[in-house]
Amino acid sequence: MKFKSALFFLTIFFSSLVLAESIPANPKEMFFIERANCPWTDSMGKDLHKCIVDSNGFNATMCHQEVVALHCKKASIN
Repeated sequence: MKFKSALFFLTIFFSSLVLAESIPANPKEMFFIERANCPWTDSMGKDLHKCIVDSNGFNATMCHQEVVALHCKKASIN
């Protein structure tokens, strides 16, 4: 009986890991998954540098997201 309950628990546990692996954790992750096949270009680097300089070295993450949103098309994911 203990073996069956342990097997049931492990089945549920590993099934939830597989499901969790396929679902993005948050909207930011989904944003980058939708734009994952976008190649980095020189113009993106220049725009990122300008944004960071304009914000006195702060908000690099926000600048990166803005540059990706501006230059990369949103792809549909299945």
